[in-house]
Amino acid sequence: MLHGMAAVPDIQTPIWRTWLAKALLAWVGLALVTTLAFARLMELLDEKPLAAVLVTVCLAAPLGLLVCCCWKLRGNPRANWPPLAVLLVSIGVLFAASGPLFDASVYLNFMAHRPAYDRIIAETSTGELSGPVDANGQIVGTRHGVSYQFNPARPRLLQFSWTRDGALLLAVYYDEGRCPDQSAKQIRRPGLPAPTLRASYSRHLAGHYCLMQAIA
Repeated sequence: MLHGMAAVPDIQTPIWRTWLAKALLAWVGLALVTTLAFARLMELLDEKPLAAVLVTVCLAAPLGLLVCCCWKLRGNPRANWPPLAVLLVSIGVLFAASGPLFDASVYLNFMAHRPAYDRIIAETSTGELSGPVDANGQIVGTRHGVSYQFNPARPRLLQFSWTRDGALLLAVYYDEGRCPDQSAKQIRRPGLPAPTLRASYSRHLAGHYCLMQAIA
């Protein structure tokens, strides 16, 4: 009954509406959010969970997308090259922007905590913060949702740690004596009897707040 009628050609889904394009867009968004939240993730997670997040977002996900993009090229290279090109460009851009994005994550995390830091410093000045001194001569505690430590003999030098015990130290220091000039100084790691690092502050954040970023 349909003899003589031309066959209707298959309508191909536009490449930007395929599952691969949606997965690629989702990964780019997730990578941006993860990088911008990296400082906060370091504060919340131990080393192993944090490493698992980084491996998943920065290695496993783009590698899986790369395999999918290459597999799609086998069917129709001319039509399926855009996702591969977008993936490679996205990887390059994210890698090049990783430094500024990390700086942004540090600043965002610091600004989120700064009201609590200011309150703790004010309470230290008035003598409201007190407690037992540990083996390192430090008063260590948690207040207003942040961890702090300071030497009672030097109440104008406080440390607010972002990382837990491990090789990487990332902490905010309130130092009226040396910040923001970022002079070199020795710092004492919690639980160790003597200073183990000698480093300058990594960057000035605001006022007398500086960031210490170092590897033990």
